[in-house]
Amino acid sequence: MSVGAAVKRRAGPLRGQQARPLASWVLRTLLGFMAVLLPAVVWADTVAIARVEALLNGTQALRATFTQEVHDANGSVTQSAAGTFWLQKPGRFRWDYSTPRQAIVSDGTRLWFYDADLEQVTVRRQRDVLTQAPAMLLAGKGRVADGFEAESLPPSAGLEWLRLTPRTGAGDFRELQLGFAGRDLRELILLDRLGQRTLIHFSALQRNPVLPANTFRFQPPPGTDVVGEAP
Repeated sequence: MSVGAAVKRRAGPLRGQQARPLASWVLRTLLGFMAVLLPAVVWADTVAIARVEALLNGTQALRATFTQEVHDANGSVTQSAAGTFWLQKPGRFRWDYSTPRQAIVSDGTRLWFYDADLEQVTVRRQRDVLTQAPAMLLAGKGRVADGFEAESLPPSAGLEWLRLTPRTGAGDFRELQLGFAGRDLRELILLDRLGQRTLIHFSALQRNPVLPANTFRFQPPPGTDVVGEAP
């Protein structure tokens, strides 16, 4: 039986409802990460300018391994994950998780949320999943300075830190903190409006690697339930 024949397509939600909290968490964090990867940034803090420009200049693609944790308002770990991350501007990215066995893939038009244990993938149009402003950022069309204020923070844990604060109260998060070692982004901390704290640690980061064309394509494995459709 061919792969296409083995894939089961569904119109509505199934077991994947269990996977959506992680997907939502990753997307919110990715939007924050993308916020520092866009050109034409104008900052009020001159130290922040130098730090962000070091990351921006010539960066079109990234690859890194990562660990990720979510802490609740009391400091307890509520979610943890690890895996590999790829990004290609504009608008393409992939998060492959070893724990849990999940993937989030965007080809710039569609978003695929895959859960291996549930044998289910949800596919949506990227523009339908993301709000307008984040979608523009992912497409490389927005200006971070239009939506964020930036300031340098004191060094901590051997890293130089930068804080991004949304100019409006809209959105899921209230603050991003970026930790740099030289020119490399090593840690990202996202504080949301519910008091949760998401920490991502990046390692083995490669700037502008040559990424295979199929990196941002997703083919559902045989037997996978496919929820939703995207042209």
